[in-house]
Amino acid sequence: MPVTGVAQKADRSQVRHRNPTVADWIDVEMIPFEGAPPLRDRATGGISVMEVGAANSPDWPPATLDWWRDISRMPHCKLWTESEWRYAMDTAEIHARTMEAWRGYTGASLLPREKQMGVTADFRRGLRIRYVEPKARKDDQPAADANVIQMSGYRDL
Repeated sequence: MPVTGVAQKADRSQVRHRNPTVADWIDVEMIPFEGAPPLRDRATGGISVMEVGAANSPDWPPATLDWWRDISRMPHCKLWTESEWRYAMDTAEIHARTMEAWRGYTGASLLPREKQMGVTADFRRGLRIRYVEPKARKDDQPAADANVIQMSGYRDL
């Protein structure tokens, strides 16, 4: 049975929406984040590894320390809250156990977590986060002659 009403026009270039889009991009200046909390100690606790899943070693593997340094300096980390930092630290434990080839950790749970954290450019695109070049600061402007009007302030209008 055909649908009632007027058929849609092929050209929809003039369609306007009243409300702004719900999922706008988040622009983050491409400056490494320096305010990350330190990576917490591993939970060894002296209890058997097989019982509660404590770590094999109290020390972080070097690959995980490198991974944490990269993760904690991503520019969009400045948007993270305490709970997101805890999530990242739990992901560091999964990364460490994967690097240690620990029983039951194949790395399958690492990739979805890295996707949620926006580790790669492709994953950030899925989160609608994009890195932009930092804007020039006021103190970065060259000294100007008193008779010359600075046009750099008009560029961002």
